[in-house]
Amino acid sequence: MDKRIGVLGAGNSGLALSAHLASLGYEVSLWNRSDNNILELKESKSVSTIGEIKGVFKLKVVTSNIDDVVQDNQLLFITTPAFAHKDIAIKIKNSITPSHKILLMPGRTFGCLEFISALESVGASIPHVFETETILHTCRKISQTSVDIITVKKKIYITSANSSVNVILEELDAKLKSHFIVKSNYLESRLSNVGPLLHVAPVIFSFTKIEYGEEFLYYKQGISPTVSKFIEKIEQERIKVLKYLGINHESLYLWFEKCYGIKADNLKECIIKNNYYDTIIAPKSINHRYILEDVPYGLVQLESIAIYNQIEVPTITSLITIVSSLYEIDFRSNGRIYANLKKYINE
Repeated sequence: MDKRIGVLGAGNSGLALSAHLASLGYEVSLWNRSDNNILELKESKSVSTIGEIKGVFKLKVVTSNIDDVVQDNQLLFITTPAFAHKDIAIKIKNSITPSHKILLMPGRTFGCLEFISALESVGASIPHVFETETILHTCRKISQTSVDIITVKKKIYITSANSSVNVILEELDAKLKSHFIVKSNYLESRLSNVGPLLHVAPVIFSFTKIEYGEEFLYYKQGISPTVSKFIEKIEQERIKVLKYLGINHESLYLWFEKCYGIKADNLKECIIKNNYYDTIIAPKSINHRYILEDVPYGLVQLESIAIYNQIEVPTITSLITIVSSLYEIDFRSNGRIYANLKKYINE
């Protein structure tokens, strides 16, 4: 087993993942687009962690040269927000090979499809591409060299649009592999992405607080009983699409049980019972990935599948329209559209 892994992205999840992998004995090469954000990390080549995983973990390489990481590592985990996936695919066009194995963690919705499409558009080799529906760690970056790993999620889904998932799982040791549940049905796995449900509406309904810099607990206070009911309307529309497609569906409540071991039959109770949410503060800015990622790379995909199949999802459609108007961004034009990408799914 090759114990070398390249991690692309040194944000919250990239730093947590790098430390976790190093704790398991992997040689980690960490890349970040901006050199200014990794200056201290380049000097120390170590990540200190608190929370569920505690310690100081050495990294093999820290760099802003993406080709060096790609050429030296056949296994690559990409932890950047979904809006960076296309750009990264183009950046690595000269160093990627068919034998590379790339895991988008997370892919959000249709990450594999967009990544393959982007590589194809520049005539690059097509590697094995995989994606998860969420990040592995609930975490918050403290500094360039430290991260709070609040918890490691018990189980998350992994899937691929162009390869057998076993191709990547056989590269992982037992401890790391134990966190993944294989989903062979690509659409079933991708429509299990609950990020847009938990992120978009709470930001919009707390917009004034965030814009004026008021600090509050994002999940515990931002998802009030009324906001929880609104999110459950989005959930009902998501399940409606899944049922129409004949796909086995996992409810939002089962997602909490899978990831956190929490059992409840409504969203507010899930939030209340989740102690890992006790310290998570709301975004400091309205220009946050909870909107800039989860609308064009989550809600838009769900709506585009509904449109393709002539299914009405009025709550989702209204929310996308309001957010697009509020931000003065056409998120539908920027998002991943099912009709344009479905040809890349091996069905």
